[in-house]
Amino acid sequence: MELYDEKNIRFRALAHDFMNATSLSALFNAALTHVDSLDEFKIITIANDIDRNINPNNINSAINKYSKYIAPYFPSSKLYFFSKNIVTSMLKGGDVPIAIDHTVMFDSNFATYIHKFINKLPMNGITNDFYLIIDDILKEKWNFDYTFYLLESYKTLIGIEDVKESVQYSAILANVKSLELFKNVDSECYEKTGEIEFLISDEAAERTAIELCEYYYLSEGSGIFLNQHFLTKQFILLTLIGIVRIKFEDNKSADNKMFSYFDFVSNHIGLNLERETLLAYEYFRNSSNLYILRKINQNTKKEKILEMLDNIAWDFMIPRVMESSMSYMAEGDFLLPYFLSFDDGLIKLLNMLEPKGVIIDTKELHSTPFRNNDYLDYFKNDRLCSSIKNIFDPLNSDKRMETYQCTKENLDKTIQLELNRLFENLKTF
Repeated sequence: MELYDEKNIRFRALAHDFMNATSLSALFNAALTHVDSLDEFKIITIANDIDRNINPNNINSAINKYSKYIAPYFPSSKLYFFSKNIVTSMLKGGDVPIAIDHTVMFDSNFATYIHKFINKLPMNGITNDFYLIIDDILKEKWNFDYTFYLLESYKTLIGIEDVKESVQYSAILANVKSLELFKNVDSECYEKTGEIEFLISDEAAERTAIELCEYYYLSEGSGIFLNQHFLTKQFILLTLIGIVRIKFEDNKSADNKMFSYFDFVSNHIGLNLERETLLAYEYFRNSSNLYILRKINQNTKKEKILEMLDNIAWDFMIPRVMESSMSYMAEGDFLLPYFLSFDDGLIKLLNMLEPKGVIIDTKELHSTPFRNNDYLDYFKNDRLCSSIKNIFDPLNSDKRMETYQCTKENLDKTIQLELNRLFENLKTF
C-alpha cells in the first residue's frame, strides 16, 4: 500500500491499534474503535491472556509430536477473530459461531514422497517419522492445500514452449493424481485394517488432477497469477543475494551492515521486504541465527550458490502463499494454515517469523501480517531507524517507485550483477 488514500489511512490506523493491543480487552477496544473499517477488513490475532487452543485435536496432537516437521502460521494457538459481523453480534449479546478451516500445505519433496508411497515405489532415505506422520494423517483426516506445491512446481515449467507435452508437466500431473488418491483414502478402513483403500477410482483421480493442473497452469488467467508470484520470488532472490553479499563483504558490525543493506534496498531494489529485513539483521548479528543459509560460505561452489538461494527464495514465499490462502479461502469464515516439510532449515525459518496477526482485505483479497511491536522498535540504533524512515518517507516514494520499475524491467540482469558481486566477496573473504 503505497498511496496515502483514505483506505490506506484506515488500514494503518487499524494495524497500529491491533499491533499495540497487549490484552484481549485492548483488542476489543481496537475492534470497537475501527468497527466501520471491519466492513472491508477481517483480523486474526494472538491474544496471549486468554486460555484457549484454537487448533483441532488432530492438528494440535501432530504439532506436539512432530514439531520439527510442522510449522503453524501463527506461533500461538491463543487466537481471536474479528469481523464486522462478529463485533456487532457480540455487542448485541448474541452467540457468535465462527467457522474455521484448518489446512496443511507442503513442499514438492513431500508431494514426491506421497507419490512414491501411493504407488509403492522405492522410498530410499525416508525416515520412519514419515510413516508415523502418514499414519496420523490417514487416521485423523487432515485437510490439504496444494497451492504452494503447484506454485513451487511452476519453476520447472518456465521457458518450456509446449508445457502440456513436457516431461515436467507430466511429473506434476502424476504427483497431483497421487495426492488426490491420498486425500481420498478410506480412513475408517485404514484405521480398522491398516489397509489402504480409495474412495475414488484411479480414473476419477486422474480427471481431477488434469482439471486442476490445466486450470492452474494453462487457463487464461493463470499466467497473471503465476507471473506475479514468480516476480515476487525473484525480488526475494535479489534481496537474499544482497544480504549474503553484504554478510561476506567485510567484518563490520551488524548495525553497519544494515546501513549497507538499506542503501542496497534504496538504490538497487526500490522495494523493502520487511520479513527479509528483520531476518537479515539476525543473520548479520550471527550467521547461525539464519540456519537456512548455513551452507553458503567461501567454499561453496559458484554454480551451487544461485540454485541454493533460489530454493531459499521459494521457501520465503511460503508465508506469503499462506496469507494468500487466508484471503481466498473457500470454506468457513477464517482459515488457519500450517506447513509440513522434512527440511529442518525451512521449518526453523518459518518458526522465526512469529507474526502476531494478519489483516485480511476482504475486497481486494490479500492479507497483511503484523508483529507484536512496530517495525522500527526492532532496531535499537537511532540511525538505523532514521534509514528506515528515509526509505518509507512519502517524499521519496517517486524515487523508490522509479528504482523498483527500473529493477523490475532489468531483474534478471540485476540478479546476475549482484551475484557476481557476491562471488567476488566470497573469493576475498
